[in-house]
Amino acid sequence: MKNMEEAAVAETMALKRLGRFLHPLHGGFDGSGWAIGKPLHPSMFYALLKSIGPIQYVDRLTVTVMKLEEGERTEPLPEKMAMIPHGIVTGGSHKLTALIV
Repeated sequence: MKNMEEAAVAETMALKRLGRFLHPLHGGFDGSGWAIGKPLHPSMFYALLKSIGPIQYVDRLTVTVMKLEEGERTEPLPEKMAMIPHGIVTGGSHKLTALIV
């Protein structure tokens, strides 16, 4: 991004698109929501963020998955994700950092 104004616009757009993309009923690339058990891949987020005009590249991406069961929230290890076959995608909090060049 070239300046703070462009960074602010990109941040607003990215947060809106991430929220819309991760909506369980209306999310995904086609807006039809997420099937129960459908996995997320980091490449989906790279594609989504790269589709925002001012964003030239994504240097680093971290995705955290939380399991909420009987009121208890845990963070499963990536290799254990297959053990959650009935999970559903929902949004959460997002942190973005922009580099002005």
